[in-house]
Amino acid sequence: MKIYFDTGIIYPTFEKQVKNLPPPKVSKFLYNVKDRHEYFVSNLTKAEVFRKMHNDLGVDSEDCYTLWKSFRQSMNVVEIFIEEDEDKISFEDIAKMMSERPAPRGIIVNIIHLLAAKNHELTVLTSDEILKNRFKVYYTNIMTYDELRKIS
Repeated sequence: MKIYFDTGIIYPTFEKQVKNLPPPKVSKFLYNVKDRHEYFVSNLTKAEVFRKMHNDLGVDSEDCYTLWKSFRQSMNVVEIFIEEDEDKISFEDIAKMMSERPAPRGIIVNIIHLLAAKNHELTVLTSDEILKNRFKVYYTNIMTYDELRKIS
């Protein structure tokens, strides 16, 4: 399965590493099944992870890039670049989605993740239940960590 990681799935990995703590169970599981799946992130995911590492953990720019590179190499993660997509993300589509479903503040970034994954025919692995439950009507290949565990 081709799996797209949203920020909520992978950020705890960076947080634990910076704090010199054992990796979260999600990270351990994803590492153990990496030979059964193809993993993807976007440059949007990278920007969110860098923002959180810098703001919340005080990680400098150079270390952000070092940790990102290490994560991608250890998990065999492919980075996709949203602004270079042949199928550009339509903000008109996002506006339509927002007008059709109740949506909390902050959901638009997760909608962009959803559309990036859709453009590349990837399954979104998310910790965002609202994204999964309310917006699955727009793209059905969305799952949670618990659902992935059951099928892997």
